[in-house]
Amino acid sequence: LNRTLTALLIAPFLALAMRARFAQDERFATAVVSACVFVDFLFYCRGFLLVPYPYDYMYFFMGMCINVVFGFAMLQMRARPVLLQLGSCVLAAAVTFAWNWQLKADVLADHEARIYQWAALSFLSTLAMIGYIVANQFERTRRASFAQTEQLAGSNASLTSRRDDVDRLNQALRMAVERAE
Repeated sequence: LNRTLTALLIAPFLALAMRARFAQDERFATAVVSACVFVDFLFYCRGFLLVPYPYDYMYFFMGMCINVVFGFAMLQMRARPVLLQLGSCVLAAAVTFAWNWQLKADVLADHEARIYQWAALSFLSTLAMIGYIVANQFERTRRASFAQTEQLAGSNASLTSRRDDVDRLNQALRMAVERAE
């Protein structure tokens, strides 16, 4: 049921991604993708609450981690939207973990289960920090590449202009030589 609901709620995002505006408007595309990843993450959180311990960690926590990694690495969005998306996911995860602790208090009463939960939340937070760093690095690399491309285009235009000037001077020289002869 959780997977079916997830698929049904992600369908509108896929429909928005098929619109021409998605390919033309970066802000619109970023909002659609970020919202889709966050909704998917929320359903992993819901599954985490529904499934008994330790299966919640084996399946839904790993899904949460994959979702976060996909959000920052595969989509290659700008750094600020990634930071907002990952921050929202970590906050949702913290609320989910706290709620999970309340729901499964009898199972999570022993020290090892608590340590496991804190370690899992720390791992997810670390992934989010790494994600921001990766997204920031992607953006910096793309900006540097764009600047180099623009500089190369400017140099190319300058060389083309100089070549045209040299061609005109050569033409004038030929005409002068012909007149002189």
